Amino acid sequence: MIRGHVIELNPNNKQATYFAKACGIARLAYNWALAQWQRQYAQDKAYRDAC
Repeated sequence: MIRGHVIELNPNNKQATYFAKACGIARLAYNWALAQWQRQYAQDKAYRDAC
C-alpha cells in the first residue's frame, strides 16, 4: 500500500512573496546551468568533429 501526505499551504502575503522569489531563483539557477552545459557540450562536439 502506498501512502502519502497532502499538505495545504495557506501563506500570508509575505510568505507568498518569499515563495515566488525562491521559485524564481531556482528557475534562474536551473536555466543558467542548462545553458552552461549546452555550451560546453557544443564546444566539445566541435572539438571532436575537428579531430
